[in-house]
Amino acid sequence: MSRHTATHQPRYRLSTLATAIALAYLPLLAAAQGLPNPTRSQAIEESQPAEISAESMSGRPDRELQLDRAVEIQRGQTAIKADHALYLQIEDEVTASGNVWIKRFGDMYRGEKLKLNMGSGAGYVIHPEYKLEKNNAQGHAQRIDFENNERAVISDGTYSTCEGPDPDWYLKADTLRLDTGRDVGTASKTIVYFKGVPIMGLPLMSFPLSNARKSGALPPTIGATSKGGLQVEVPYYFNIAPNRDLTLFPKIISRRGFQLGAEGRYLGETYSGQTRVELLPDDQQTKTNRYSLASTIKR
Repeated sequence: MSRHTATHQPRYRLSTLATAIALAYLPLLAAAQGLPNPTRSQAIEESQPAEISAESMSGRPDRELQLDRAVEIQRGQTAIKADHALYLQIEDEVTASGNVWIKRFGDMYRGEKLKLNMGSGAGYVIHPEYKLEKNNAQGHAQRIDFENNERAVISDGTYSTCEGPDPDWYLKADTLRLDTGRDVGTASKTIVYFKGVPIMGLPLMSFPLSNARKSGALPPTIGATSKGGLQVEVPYYFNIAPNRDLTLFPKIISRRGFQLGAEGRYLGETYSGQTRVELLPDDQQTKTNRYSLASTIKR
């Protein structure tokens, strides 16, 4: 059957140390503030025509279209591909199934079923895999709900900035909230996995959604030494000012205990410097309290 194309204008028992890290993080969670992204504006999206193509179309173009085989729908910066779809003209709403693929403002999703309002961006996708453009983050979930063009809620999902289908580390959370307008993600009831093994639990954490300077958790560092054993560090970054920042380095050292470090960096008109302090109370190897302090200034 020949291919059809149409254009429509819408009417409008983790360890105690892990728990200590979690408790240390709770008072530190701060969502970075940002201006809304104009490229995700609902008004801009609604002003664009919807371009629709499929091998088979039926229905009433002024009300609804049933689309089958090689379905493609695009509106502004949102594109959808699927085996089957129903487009409601007045509601400006798409329901799609079968090999669903969607790209929204550079972010990509693949799932089993999709429902999306093309103007407002509200909707959901079932059993998706996803990849975010700004920081190459990826994961999968039971469901993603799009609240609008900027905010999404990931249910029972994973998140990692590692490349490849089998990332070295990832987060698994009951709920992940992604806010691209403020460039902040938050995760609740989270477990950090390394090489498929759960190593840490956190009741709540936040992280930036791009490489820009934003307050939030940084990717964990995991290693091992002959004296300390397994070491797991989960830094938290504070963007205090354009010329000042602070990073906390809570670390679990399996043979020694819980260590907390902090590093502050600062920049003036004629100087720059950084100060780092680390504290390891009740070292399980030496039975002492250990600490270090280092500070450098360049003029």
